[in-house]
Amino acid sequence: MTNPNVASGGAADHAVDVIIPTRNRWELTRDAIESVRAQTYANWRLVVVDDASDDGSTERLATIAAADDRITLVRQPVQGGSNAARQAGLDASTAPLVATLDSDDLWRPAKLERQVRLLCDPESNGTGLVVCWHEYERIEDRHRGSVQRPSFDGRVNPLTSYNMSTPLVARAALEAAGGFTAPGGAWFRTSEHVDLFVRLTAQAAVAVVPEMLVECRHHRGTRNSDAQGTQQAAAEAVALLATLEPGLSDRPRIRAWLRAWVGARHLAIGDRRAGISYLRSACAAADLRTAARVLRAYGPFTVKQVVRSAFGRGAR
Repeated sequence: MTNPNVASGGAADHAVDVIIPTRNRWELTRDAIESVRAQTYANWRLVVVDDASDDGSTERLATIAAADDRITLVRQPVQGGSNAARQAGLDASTAPLVATLDSDDLWRPAKLERQVRLLCDPESNGTGLVVCWHEYERIEDRHRGSVQRPSFDGRVNPLTSYNMSTPLVARAALEAAGGFTAPGGAWFRTSEHVDLFVRLTAQAAVAVVPEMLVECRHHRGTRNSDAQGTQQAAAEAVALLATLEPGLSDRPRIRAWLRAWVGARHLAIGDRRAGISYLRSACAAADLRTAARVLRAYGPFTVKQVVRSAFGRGAR
């Protein structure tokens, strides 16, 4: 591995550690584990972190781990959330590359193979994070949404174009960014992907495998994304902005997209005054090209939410 972001694995006898955080999701987690086992790239180990399950999942997961020496089960005594669970998995692992998979999602068999090849390519100097295309599926009726294609060319918001089941990260880059836990130990339940992306990309470049390699499954059980479109999600966005913005003075494009994203969360709950204010400040702080792209990305959404707020749910 010639990429300077990929540190030596030391005593590790494998190249990739996969981390799955889970709580009270026995059957979904079993499927996620099987999708890791089905990888065409075989040089991995899996750390499943049980976040204090209380429905019997822990015992079932322990049985799986006991039957496969590639799998380690870490038990959290107290529920701490997915960020803390991922960090516990990172602390319990040693490989130079780290991949994360949510316990309700699935990988296609070639996922790790394609990403490892790209991250470790001699031409990828500076790359510390590799993502891929993904799509959403409703489990109950097998309905599939459009394929999400992350793009980091500045034309769309780079903060929202991937999720936590897609990354392969160089451990050196991840540790330099502070790991999975946000500064101050906060758990940004609906914003963890944004937090990690901003911190990781302060120094490490991003690459994309242009293939649909991750299936994100919607289901009726509890999910972090259940809080999307709520006051909690908007408040989290403001808190995350306050945490990250002081370090973005030399990254005006990212700062602009972050403020626009905060604005969109306020518009989603009908708070058009705060939403438009954040969008205005995003454009004011950006160069003309970025401002135009922010307006192109969020303009139609803003109009839609303002109309809904004014005529559907009452103006604020």
